[in-house]
Amino acid sequence: MPKRVLFLTESREDYLADSILHGLVSLGLDVVDYPKKDILYSSYSISNMPIRGFGFSLYRLLPERNVDRSNIIQRLQAAEFDLVIVGQVWRQWGQLLDLSPWLQSVPVLILDGDDDTRIFHHSMTRIRRYGLQRFPIRSGRCIYLKRELMEDPRHVTTTLCHVHPTSFSIPTEKVRSIGAIRKSKRFAKHCVDEEVASAFGLNSQYTFSSEQEYYDDLSDSRFALTTKRGGWDCLRHYEIASAGCVPCIRQLDLKPGSCAPHGLIADKNCVVYSDCNDLLNKLAWIDNNPSIYHLLLHGANLWANAHTTVEEAARILRILPTK
Repeated sequence: MPKRVLFLTESREDYLADSILHGLVSLGLDVVDYPKKDILYSSYSISNMPIRGFGFSLYRLLPERNVDRSNIIQRLQAAEFDLVIVGQVWRQWGQLLDLSPWLQSVPVLILDGDDDTRIFHHSMTRIRRYGLQRFPIRSGRCIYLKRELMEDPRHVTTTLCHVHPTSFSIPTEKVRSIGAIRKSKRFAKHCVDEEVASAFGLNSQYTFSSEQEYYDDLSDSRFALTTKRGGWDCLRHYEIASAGCVPCIRQLDLKPGSCAPHGLIADKNCVVYSDCNDLLNKLAWIDNNPSIYHLLLHGANLWANAHTTVEEAARILRILPTK
């Protein structure tokens, strides 16, 4: 396990990078987030900058830490860090190029949390902006972690960079115990599936300004609807399961197996449906078989606990090159 980690951040919120940073710090690693990722810390005021989703679930959770963020390039030159992480390759490729001379003797993790399905350094976006260049890390100790990975990573052709799948994750403290949960209604108030929202009179617009209210609504509900948004992986999947509710996910069966979310399985920890009528039929069957619902709820809770920020950070550390 690395003793000291340099995590290169950028100013915008990014659910993948920010959840992994949260997990590494929560594991107790010596992590230098540079620049400081202010929105992850409890002292941050959300009024300072609007955050997508009001900062629910992931932000303003870390206590303040005594971190030396000075002289980063000099410390890279002195080989002070055991691991370097680039938080958002689509917005930090230029920074990676600038720092590459000092990244040849240290393991490097490149995070790609975008909804875009392309591997960035193979994309025309990168080529148009930076021209045809060799991959900047030549040591073979670079890992590229991609959320919207559309093919088996063993078949991804890339240069001197090992591609692995990754996913969003949820802080452990957000996962509720299902033993104390009592259900008072069938559906959560907020429904991101327009067809189902219209059929059941649910609200398809974001309606919560309080995270407590949002999670309580999910906990009070037997089911909550979620769908593919910009990409297949969506923080809402994790929020539903962690609140003690069964996720109903539209057309999840169309998702490639290599693409996040990983481990959601129809009739084991979620309901997968094709359209509103299909959902109605499946829920009617579950309503007539109460034991099935409890199995789904238990499965969703196990899945949420297996996809906390700490679990995902620990999984990533296990795939680091050893030499």
